[in-house]
Amino acid sequence: MTVEITGIGDVVAGYDAVLVDVWGVLIDGVRPFPPAVDCLRKLRDGGRAVGLISNTSRSAANLARMLDGMGIPPGLYDVALTSGELARQALSRRVPASLARWRRYLHLGSRENTEWLSATDIMEVEDPDDADVIVATGILTDSVSDPGLRLVLTRARSRELPMICANPDREVLVGGRRHVAVGAVADAYEEIGGDVVRYGKPEPPIYAHFRTLPEFAAPRRILAVGDAKDTDILGAARAGLDTTLVVGTGLHRLRAQADPTPSGAVAPTYSIEQFAW
Repeated sequence: MTVEITGIGDVVAGYDAVLVDVWGVLIDGVRPFPPAVDCLRKLRDGGRAVGLISNTSRSAANLARMLDGMGIPPGLYDVALTSGELARQALSRRVPASLARWRRYLHLGSRENTEWLSATDIMEVEDPDDADVIVATGILTDSVSDPGLRLVLTRARSRELPMICANPDREVLVGGRRHVAVGAVADAYEEIGGDVVRYGKPEPPIYAHFRTLPEFAAPRRILAVGDAKDTDILGAARAGLDTTLVVGTGLHRLRAQADPTPSGAVAPTYSIEQFAW
């Protein structure tokens, strides 16, 4: 049964570390939520380890620069990890071994803040017939049902191209505006039989990575905070973490009108109006 709390300070005594989502929890995509920044400071002052965990196609360094420019300096958290960072590492290191044969990629989604792609040794091509893999990043300028996009996916599927999805989110809020993200493209590709590898929440590797860090290693007790049941809450619960759903400042607020229950979603340990102390 989910317990409603008024602030993270109500329950933080039971935890050694906190994993915090970014969009919808710390920021609205354009500016930070002041109570959230204050909460980070109080967590750090109280000796808690703080990790930022985000489904964004940005690298971890790019995210840190963006947040610093918004008034959230690196001193307010121990580490930031993004789905884009995991995708970057996989493509750069060619791990698993199946990635070693990829030499050319077809890009889908927005190119903004994906400079890490050009730093890999994989060449971008414009035609599915020339590609070894699809790399999907960011948000879409068109609908998932756009005929042009559907044709590209169909051609890619006919060649059995795998897809790397660097942001599993299906939608994202930026300054209060709702955008379709490339997680929706990954879903569409799977619907026609395509093979997709997703990096980020709710997949296990992003949580396993945190557990390799001393500040977050077992048996340290971790609380995860997010605004989406189907990624933040589901992924953390599968990783054995307690969870807090932010209901007033992010995606959950917009979804609540229809009261959807995403497939496989679980009830959070706590709910809170906004990420605040």
